[in-house]
Amino acid sequence: MKKTWVIPGIIVVLLAVLVWAFFPRQATAPQKRTSAPPVYPLKISDNGRYLADQNNIPFLIKMDTGWQLAMRDANAAYITEYLDDRAAKGFNAVLITGANWNPTQPNDLGAYPFGNPPNMETPNDAFFDNLGAIIQKCADRGMLVFLNELNWQGGYEHYLTEATANSMGQYFGKRYKDMKNIIYVHGGDSSIIKSEDSRKIYRAVAAGIKQYDTTKLQTYHIGWNTSTSDFFMNEPWLDFNMYQSFSAENTFAYTQGLDDYNNHGSKPTFFVEPCYDYNVTYGTIVKPYHIRQATGWGILSGSAGCGYGNMRVFRMEPNVMERANPPGIGQYVNIMDMVGAYEWQKLVPDSGHAMLTAGYGTYKEIDYATAALADDGSFGIVYLPDAREITVDLSKFSGRVTAKWFDPTNGTYKKAGTYKNSDTRKFAAQPKNNAGDSDWFLILETK
Repeated sequence: MKKTWVIPGIIVVLLAVLVWAFFPRQATAPQKRTSAPPVYPLKISDNGRYLADQNNIPFLIKMDTGWQLAMRDANAAYITEYLDDRAAKGFNAVLITGANWNPTQPNDLGAYPFGNPPNMETPNDAFFDNLGAIIQKCADRGMLVFLNELNWQGGYEHYLTEATANSMGQYFGKRYKDMKNIIYVHGGDSSIIKSEDSRKIYRAVAAGIKQYDTTKLQTYHIGWNTSTSDFFMNEPWLDFNMYQSFSAENTFAYTQGLDDYNNHGSKPTFFVEPCYDYNVTYGTIVKPYHIRQATGWGILSGSAGCGYGNMRVFRMEPNVMERANPPGIGQYVNIMDMVGAYEWQKLVPDSGHAMLTAGYGTYKEIDYATAALADDGSFGIVYLPDAREITVDLSKFSGRVTAKWFDPTNGTYKKAGTYKNSDTRKFAAQPKNNAGDSDWFLILETK
């Protein structure tokens, strides 16, 4: 006869209590809020801090840099595969240059944007038909196109006058006015805008677009370590600011976001290009940690979203998918999904250290911890680029606070505790995360 062992119920209960008390526990992840696809075109929110769709639903920009999409055949299988991949990961936007970086280069179908040799007065419809097909493929996936119609850095400055810039703007505005999933982006890694003559050209482009299309937002893609707020803040055509850091461990990722938010708050700001996967900047090889660091810094410093870049992707060559998904992209997605699960539009950067009162590091240094608190005190988020003890003033929250740690390397949570919202609380330095690094997010929320 087979023996059956019966464990008394009291022992089972005691064992359960011991396991609960002494072993780490994973907190339940917040449910990702779902909503209908965005209703384009986007607009500026009523408070001037972020972008929203036509139903006033906040739009957290999760953008990939697919710069040379327009040079490829819209019907190529790898283009469809790329867009499907990005849409599946939750990307809702892609940055592309509409007519390549140089007007003397044709697309993969042999079409030149303005003929050969270039004549800015005669756009080539065949080239821009293909561009329209790519924009439509993005629309079919609910994705926004940041359309850098002409990339100034690539050589177009030699062909543009005030008159040709205006006619080109009219062409874009008329041709794509019925395609709602577009934001027009002037410039292109360009800070060649200090002269009044240069500014006149961008005003002419913007005016030409608006002559036929008054519904689309317009902005400017600036060079490294600068923001559009430095040059165009008072230009009526500029609907929101953009800035980029591009290099690894560049504190501009948060210093400029905070400056735009605190000093130029009449227009939203967007951190368009952090450091790129598969890149080397100033001798530093960009690693997944640097992607997380830039994203954590930017998204909690007032930005209306955050971009992602991959040096093996932006040229959109036929083998693009072979290196399209390094670890950095998954960790970027982890962070953006975590932030997007909350009412992120309520976040106000904690630049005065009212919430995170100690352990925030040194401003303008790479140890600086960014933090943001919802304007109604319902939740707050802290990004720690390395391990250290921190102090949080829980009295800034609207109710009892549940705290949990978020590991951006694998998207998991672990509970830290539940506390009264009446005093300060120290949180101990965390052990290594799943990737063996020391960066973590601390999430504090009231329920």
